[in-house]
Amino acid sequence: MRPARDDEIEAIHSLIVSEISPDVGPAEAMRAVFLKNPVAFWRIERKTPQGDVLPIGMYGFLPLNNKGVEALKAETLDRRVPQLDCVAPAGEAPAAMYAWAMVARRIGKLTYPLILRALGPTYRQVPWYAIPATKGGIKAVTDQGFAPKEGGGNAKGELSEFTGPATHPQPKSVAQEPKLSVEVASTAEHLQMSAFIRGATFGAEQACPYHEEFDGNDFCAMHLIGFVDGEPAATLRVRFFATFAKLERLAVLERFRRTRIKNLIMETSIAICERKGYKRIYGQSQERLVGFYAKFGFRPMQKNRRLVFSDHNYIEIIRDGVPPDDAITLDSDPYLVIRPEGRWESEGVLEKSAVRPVTNPILAARVAATS
Repeated sequence: MRPARDDEIEAIHSLIVSEISPDVGPAEAMRAVFLKNPVAFWRIERKTPQGDVLPIGMYGFLPLNNKGVEALKAETLDRRVPQLDCVAPAGEAPAAMYAWAMVARRIGKLTYPLILRALGPTYRQVPWYAIPATKGGIKAVTDQGFAPKEGGGNAKGELSEFTGPATHPQPKSVAQEPKLSVEVASTAEHLQMSAFIRGATFGAEQACPYHEEFDGNDFCAMHLIGFVDGEPAATLRVRFFATFAKLERLAVLERFRRTRIKNLIMETSIAICERKGYKRIYGQSQERLVGFYAKFGFRPMQKNRRLVFSDHNYIEIIRDGVPPDDAITLDSDPYLVIRPEGRWESEGVLEKSAVRPVTNPILAARVAATS
């Protein structure tokens, strides 16, 4: 299961038409929702013994804002062509999730926990609604924990409305998550860890040439290392420009991709950028990963230009940063400014040295003169 891409919306629409009803909304309406919040569509795929990957199902959601929830309850939400001002944009916590369309024949019980895990807590811990239009749809949503809304059908008596639990239970595998941590690289060994992870991921899995992966920017960037039970598992690079920060080179070792380390390293990098005062955080995402970045508030840039390098198609993405009240500025404590990157809450080694008497002869003389 993976987030859908823009160029797959037409095929997903065709799947819904053939499996659910030809009376569904147009593909253009689905694409409009996708562009506002790419988390809306997911593909279920099966790999054949020959190595081919075939689409076998999908999930479609409407992340609703408060206006959307009111419209759903008042039955003024157009479920075929949803009003876009009722849809919560990427990165904004929705007021509710509406199960818009599902095609998961005989695999719903397997795939639904994966969807909940992939969506993450922002989308999981909100009310969920479904209005299935077929007997198969009713069975699908009840199999996944939805219960009929008190009062039975809706006002028109056409469909049954179902509600999910306010907070969906996490799969057992999530509850047993190992210990995760993220550190800003501060030693030569940390850089070796980063190179090890990127080599195994981009070099071995994606066959990226050495000089394209190690592109001359590693020594002018900040690197983060994600650990799973103390083992280096993920890395991410951040470069800082005058008006924006750029996240890049996110890599996770294959054996750790079922953990939340990729989420934690993303959240940590965004928090660091915002603490440094950045209001724009930029990235270049492979097309297949746009849905993943949407969970962290990234959206495709309207100017999107064709971007291809190292044998992959990329899309420019952007996120609005929200610097905290204690963002670092020229008015910040000067000792805070010289603390190790990302560790601004702990006293740094240089400020600890301030308790020693001044030994620089010129500076000592000045101190004596002002005493």
